[in-house]
Amino acid sequence: MLAVILFTALAATALDRAIADLDAGRLDQAETALRDIVQRAPGSAPAHYHLGITLFRKGQLQAAVAPLSRALQLAPRDAQAWKALGVVYASQSLFELAAEPFGNACRLDPRLPDACYYLARSLYALNRFEPALDAYRKALPVEAAPARVYAGIAQASEALGRTADAERYFRLAEEHNAKAPAARKLRANDDPRIAHGLFLFRQGRTHDALAPLESVAADYPNSAKARLQLGRVLYQLNRIEAALPHLQKAVELDSSSAAAHLLLARVYFRLGRPGDARRHTAIAERLGPE
Repeated sequence: MLAVILFTALAATALDRAIADLDAGRLDQAETALRDIVQRAPGSAPAHYHLGITLFRKGQLQAAVAPLSRALQLAPRDAQAWKALGVVYASQSLFELAAEPFGNACRLDPRLPDACYYLARSLYALNRFEPALDAYRKALPVEAAPARVYAGIAQASEALGRTADAERYFRLAEEHNAKAPAARKLRANDDPRIAHGLFLFRQGRTHDALAPLESVAADYPNSAKARLQLGRVLYQLNRIEAALPHLQKAVELDSSSAAAHLLLARVYFRLGRPGDARRHTAIAERLGPE
């Protein structure tokens, strides 16, 4: 009995050191130590969990599945581990596989940061819009950055044809993001003004789409997404010369965007610059559909 207690204490000490290595970014050391621990203590759910997290952080996504799954066999009510497994799948765009782990995490601990939000995003990606709305509503009370939840509700509402609800929630997303402290503002490409502008554009309200897109492009002049979408709206409004600098900047910021090259080619063609138009058309064709 004393030997078992001593072994357990030593394994716990080794696990603490491995977690410290993981937290400090010493991933190779952490992996080596954790593999040793799970061999010596195969019933340690925390060891399997942290091995999975280490492999995920090393970019070994498929390899991370096995230790996380084993951790969940040992501790099936661990919401954090369920969320981690969902993140591994979602990072590979395997949303069908991600939905169940995220669903378990959200059910077991609705207050766990990101659990219900990630569930909602996965369901949205699977075109399961009503369940996505339910998950977004569960996420909202504990969300540190509610703008992204309101934007998600708006997008799901639009997909369901509830355009009045969509517009209301896009505006709520914009308001909350504008008031958020700098640390909690959404990244430039996730700014809800872009999604709102695209929504208005899809609704045929092209003039109305200008204001949110001009605003976000002014705030984030190095956002390729904002520049591309503003250029698209200006092009549709036949403001060709005004569209040009935004699309040029979009291509400069993201040269891998076929859509930006193709739209810029159209602008050059309209401006009587066929050589430039052909060059960007060729680039868009070489890049292929996005």
